[in-house]
Amino acid sequence: MLCRLKHALLTNNVNLKYQPIYSTFSEKIVGFEALLRWRDPHFGLVCPEKLVKLASSNGLMDTVSVYVIKKAISQMADVMKHHHLFLSLNVDPGDLISDSFKKILLLELARHQLSPSSVLLEITEVPCHHLNSLAKNAMLLAKKGFKIALDDFGKGCSGFDRLLALPVSDVKIDRALTHAFFTRDARQQQTLGMCSSLFQLPYRLIFEGIETEEQFAFLSAHFPHALAQGWYFAKPVSIDDVRGLLARQVCLES
Repeated sequence: MLCRLKHALLTNNVNLKYQPIYSTFSEKIVGFEALLRWRDPHFGLVCPEKLVKLASSNGLMDTVSVYVIKKAISQMADVMKHHHLFLSLNVDPGDLISDSFKKILLLELARHQLSPSSVLLEITEVPCHHLNSLAKNAMLLAKKGFKIALDDFGKGCSGFDRLLALPVSDVKIDRALTHAFFTRDARQQQTLGMCSSLFQLPYRLIFEGIETEEQFAFLSAHFPHALAQGWYFAKPVSIDDVRGLLARQVCLES
């Protein structure tokens, strides 16, 4: 599988899908998250977690990360500029420490005449032993204008200690916490209290896993200036369908 992944990257056969991110206030698309999708002729559709694990354990993560930023920025540049949207990119902790990754990211943005402020870098799992170097490099990126998000808050290593140590502008609330709002038990009030505390601090909240009208109505009422994404709005779509979603939104506005 590793050999096939290397070949797919070399031949531009790993695809990207884009999941829209909506404002709970305006109910309009404000950005898109780029997501890896690889369908191999032999293995079929390989789940993203397996792809990332394969790349990470075989020293291929740098190659995957550069592939994603080049392809995502190239595909999304025009719609980002035309519709004033941001692009959300998942970055491995190793990416933030890598000077070459930062140089390529800045070069690609300059090539497509995009500002760093139009990019949200989602930091995935943050190991404790990397926290100081990550914080230093994340601060340098934040000073250049990039927005920094702590991904999957409430899951794994992404907790308050990581949040306070990094120059975070956005907090992505894991789908498990989002769904805890509707458990009708003690977890509901605990989750609401925690998210309300974050909401009152200088963090923009992005709720993942919104699947029903009830969930979205709850978020709109309690977190009116948060962002949200999930299957209630749309599944991850191709770049052609991105344009279709935005065209429909413009038609509804006119």
